[in-house]
Amino acid sequence: MKLLITGSDGFSGSHYCRQACDDGHQVLSTDVKNEFMPDGCQIEELDIRDEGACKNICSTFKPDAIIHTARAPGNLWQIEQNRMATYQINVLGTKNLARCAEDLGAAFVFLSTDWVFSGDKAVGQKYDEEDEGGPLNYYGVTKWVAEQEVKKLTTKWLIIRPAHIYGVHAAVLDPKTKDRIGLLERSVWAGIWNAIQKGKKVRAPDTMYQTPVHVRHLVETTMHLLEKEMTGIYHLADRDCASRYQIAKTVLDGIGLGGEWVEKGVTEDFARMQNLPQELQGILPTNTCLNVNKIEKDLGVRMLTFEEGVARLRAELTS
Repeated sequence: MKLLITGSDGFSGSHYCRQACDDGHQVLSTDVKNEFMPDGCQIEELDIRDEGACKNICSTFKPDAIIHTARAPGNLWQIEQNRMATYQINVLGTKNLARCAEDLGAAFVFLSTDWVFSGDKAVGQKYDEEDEGGPLNYYGVTKWVAEQEVKKLTTKWLIIRPAHIYGVHAAVLDPKTKDRIGLLERSVWAGIWNAIQKGKKVRAPDTMYQTPVHVRHLVETTMHLLEKEMTGIYHLADRDCASRYQIAKTVLDGIGLGGEWVEKGVTEDFARMQNLPQELQGILPTNTCLNVNKIEKDLGVRMLTFEEGVARLRAELTS
């Protein structure tokens, strides 16, 4: 297949590019800046807010599918402060690319988030794909609105909802670039990595629950859905629901950095890490754990347990 991938320099996007190239697809990697390019990938700069640029690159490359991972940058407070830019990237950018897919008859894959849900389910319960969204923060709002644009497509489409994605940037696993990037830089773990580098411990909330997902397993399962020409909304996560404290401690222990760098905290600690003012701490959902029964049934796969995912990550870093 010919695949156009957005956000190729980012954490998840870098793995989609690497996996697609390894699988033998013809890949065009796009981002507003490009520092990482796996062997076998073409690369081109693209600002997805520019409708004309999106149309031009799509009409020239003519992809069979677009995998859209690009998202507005920044932490939650930066997103709340920069709502216009966030909307332009997360909603209008998605709409621009979805229209390109429609015009070409190409499949469209959109990487969404578990934060499209309100998180008000009791701890231990999980969200199904058909549950109604109710995002608390603007990041979740824009992802939810973008999902509605994707669902208008008459071509095949996939909305992938991951949760707390763990792993390392694909550059860390590439012999050509692994020495240029710190272990957890440019991932959702960048804040924790920076604190550890400075010899500081971090407090992660034992009051916010998600179903973590190993980035490589997320990507492989997405590619499996695409190759099987599936369509619809799918939750892609590990089988286990855990607090952000449990996730961080387990991952750091698993990759040899030491779980002692993480202390048990509360939601307010995470809000401070995100630079959220006290009056906005209510925008953080308590429990957005995802049910993966649908993906396991429809695709005939077994999603990893959290323990299996961390073991796989450890093996990747030591091979």
